[in-house]
Amino acid sequence: MATSSGGLFDDMNVLGVIGYVLEKTRFIFLVPILNLLVNLCQVISLLLFIDAAYMAIVVAIVKIRGRTPQKVLKWESFKSDDVELAPSSNHPMVLIQIPIYNEKEVCQLSIRAVCKLSWPLDRMIVQVLDDSTDPHSKELVRLECKKWASEGINIKSEVRDSRNGYKAGALTAGMKHSYVEGCEYVVIFDADFQPEPDFLERTVPFLVYNSEIALVQAGWKYVNANECCMTRIQEMSLNYHFAVEQKSGSSIHGFFGFNGTAGVW
Repeated sequence: MATSSGGLFDDMNVLGVIGYVLEKTRFIFLVPILNLLVNLCQVISLLLFIDAAYMAIVVAIVKIRGRTPQKVLKWESFKSDDVELAPSSNHPMVLIQIPIYNEKEVCQLSIRAVCKLSWPLDRMIVQVLDDSTDPHSKELVRLECKKWASEGINIKSEVRDSRNGYKAGALTAGMKHSYVEGCEYVVIFDADFQPEPDFLERTVPFLVYNSEIALVQAGWKYVNANECCMTRIQEMSLNYHFAVEQKSGSSIHGFFGFNGTAGVW
């Protein structure tokens, strides 16, 4: 009995020592680290709040003063009333890139919308960059490009042997073709975008008449925004990016990101 009791006492003693060491370790090392992280999160939250408040103030001032791009920057339509000028004489050469990857549900809609843009046909090149691996998707793209080529659209379908660099790699590879050298501006649309017919007429003049402007980023609309409560919430979140973050950055010539689609540079 004495031996058994002594063994039990020794085990409890060891567990007590381990618990004591863990407790001291928690107070000496873990608690200060957690406190530091909590304080750091508070500082970051404060900075985010200040940043959001600052952007909101900038947007409010811009709205009150009516400083829209059309009022602050020079913008003129390329359309001329001079009957002696050719219809396309005032329009710069534009390259429109459409990167596609297995997007059979929307690729035809995007190509169709781009080919219907209001722009002289001899001043526009549509470049479809098809990295699709799905045979059905590739066939849909091929047929759509063939259809618009037969209607007089200068459309090029480019297919790579590999997907090196993914979307960025496809866009870069597209710029290496010889026919691109004559283009003054580049427009990018993802395969799920359907630009309105006057997109180029509304955006390109900002670049032509304002040499200090490097790019024009357009806002986005969503075809299923009113489908349900969830899509409406998503629309509000995405609209905040354009209505506040992008607008404030552009207005004060601060950090301004290109969203990778629906833009001209």
